[in-house]
Amino acid sequence: MTEKVKVPAWFDDFYKQKSDLGKNDIQLIHGLADLQNRDLRWLDEESSVIKTRPINNQDRFRFIKAIVNGYEVEEQKYVLPMEGTVEKFPGAYRGETAQEQLYAYNDGYRWRINYHLIPKPASKDKVETVTQSQIDNAPAWVKAINPVPIEEADDD
Repeated sequence: MTEKVKVPAWFDDFYKQKSDLGKNDIQLIHGLADLQNRDLRWLDEESSVIKTRPINNQDRFRFIKAIVNGYEVEEQKYVLPMEGTVEKFPGAYRGETAQEQLYAYNDGYRWRINYHLIPKPASKDKVETVTQSQIDNAPAWVKAINPVPIEEADDD
């Protein structure tokens, strides 16, 4: 049996909305395979706004595989910035004062904290992320931190 592909929640919205409009899987795969398409676009029915997500060739392959083999929606990811932990230090970049903030994360064995530059904490490549299920099973000090959701577009 083929393993289901994990996809971001926005792809699930895209796929369901296109299916609701009468597009079949073959048409969706054809659209994804078209290298002229650099973005996926669909109408968000709740906000009546056209959503756009850039895709690369790796995304194309993954999403086509998801349509063919089935998919599971990835759990929302969060960063956990700790309030009151901002540290400033001068001269880090072009003479400007830089700032770091402590973030909590789970390394797979235990909960830890680490400093990261701000104001760009919501990047999966820069800050360790956690899921809601990890937060739910965390100690009280972690649950007290306000989670900040990661936007999937930050993956690119």
